[in-house]
Amino acid sequence: MIDSYDAVIRLKRGLLETYDRKHWGSRTDYLCACSPRFDHGHFPFWLLANEDKRTTGLCAVLEAKKRLAPDEIAVIGFDRLMRPEREDPPNTWLAHDKWAEHAVMMELGVKELG
Repeated sequence: MIDSYDAVIRLKRGLLETYDRKHWGSRTDYLCACSPRFDHGHFPFWLLANEDKRTTGLCAVLEAKKRLAPDEIAVIGFDRLMRPEREDPPNTWLAHDKWAEHAVMMELGVKELG
């Protein structure tokens, strides 16, 4: 399903061998991260600006809107941003405001796959 979209943008390490291709697809058109250490030269790489300490996922959505101007954006694996009401795993500390970022995702009309 994900491979049917015009552009498949992956975060940080991209598509790992352990990912089920049925759910995660097989294409990567762009790889993006907030650090250049993830650019291994295999895909066009977007180095994301992150002055506001947003999650990489939200930065990628904002960058896709700016660079590609798609009619719609759909995400997979953005559990904290798309469903912030879910409790975080034990011993997890993240410096991101998942509720504020969720609001931005909803304002942008981002939908969730799967």
